[in-house]
Amino acid sequence: MRERKRIRRSVAERIMKTRFYYQENELFHNSYRQEQEELELIYRGDLDGLVRMEQKKRMGKVGKLAEEQLRSEKNLAICALTLYCRAAIRGGLLAEEAFSISDGYIQEIEEVRSVKEVVSLVKEAKFEYTTLIVERRQESARNLLVERCKNYVCQNMHKKIEAREIAKYLHVTPGYLSKVFHDVTGMTIMQYIMREKTEHCGNLLKYSQYSFEEIAYYFGFCSQSHFGQVFKKWMGMTPRQFRETYGVEE
Repeated sequence: MRERKRIRRSVAERIMKTRFYYQENELFHNSYRQEQEELELIYRGDLDGLVRMEQKKRMGKVGKLAEEQLRSEKNLAICALTLYCRAAIRGGLLAEEAFSISDGYIQEIEEVRSVKEVVSLVKEAKFEYTTLIVERRQESARNLLVERCKNYVCQNMHKKIEAREIAKYLHVTPGYLSKVFHDVTGMTIMQYIMREKTEHCGNLLKYSQYSFEEIAYYFGFCSQSHFGQVFKKWMGMTPRQFRETYGVEE
């Protein structure tokens, strides 16, 4: 209990001295509103906004967190990185990734020997977090587009499907959709469509008695021979060979 009282008294004295110093010198701390605006820009992944904010004049004075200037700046930097890290996590960055970045920058800050270097590192960290959020959101949007494309294929499996029709349905250009789909899946949209149709055809060949012509028609192939060519390309055998090998007799 005595130790707690001593600590509280010591901190109270420091708080009083700090407030007196700022009042006596007509100083005030950095704007809380500016701080929140900066964190919001990181959270939103707004690089342009962050650049504009860097060019604006800061209101107020940074806090004094140690008697020695360099130590004070390092402590301020650690505080800033902690806030940036949380804003980045809130913006969609994985917590472990965000914490690792913060740890790395803090360790680097502890090694430098000038205020200028500390300030540069903090600025670099701020932009790195924001850039990563932009990239993660772009990646998420791309993955969502691919999933919507796959859902369209699944829902229209029995039709003849073309990439331009999917692009129109998803309100994007065919070229953009094709590039994103290939980048994410490693295959073209038409390759994916044929693979999916072939797998569904394989199930019918296994578990039903539908004729090859009926299966080809149902899945939108232009002819039975076209169906046979596509099926052999993906399965390594003709539809007849597949049914004879894997078909379930009733």
